[in-house]
Amino acid sequence: PVRDRRPPGRTTPDLTPVIRKLQQCVINAFVEQLLYDKVKDDGKPHFPKSQTFHLCAELQDCAVRILKGCEAANGRYFETEYEERLKDLDGVLIECQTMEQLINLSYGRKYITGDQCHYWAELVRPVRQKAFNWRKSDGNRAAALREA
Repeated sequence: PVRDRRPPGRTTPDLTPVIRKLQQCVINAFVEQLLYDKVKDDGKPHFPKSQTFHLCAELQDCAVRILKGCEAANGRYFETEYEERLKDLDGVLIECQTMEQLINLSYGRKYITGDQCHYWAELVRPVRQKAFNWRKSDGNRAAALREA
């Protein structure tokens, strides 16, 4: 058995940031495993079309899920469905982060150039920022409703 070595009265530390970082590392490792390089006989990296098509399809699906999440959150009546609305916005933020990771992965695999990576990242960033601000303001409003 493992003994608790904390002094009496000490609270348990918040492990949420550590868990999120661990989840991100696991997801990155999984994506890396799915999209591996194949080397041709001449030693140059070869990227099968199925990999690039899979990545493009995943990016498109991510964009659609972001749009659906925003529409779902916008369609909810805030006064009674604020918890569901916050969950929808959390999903949008996760999808934006996933999309940025896929763009970075595409750049790391040299599927796209640095300019293309910057261009696509600049398209995702304002959406993520607006969703974050929306989530923050709705979170504050929801906290006020919970207290009332």
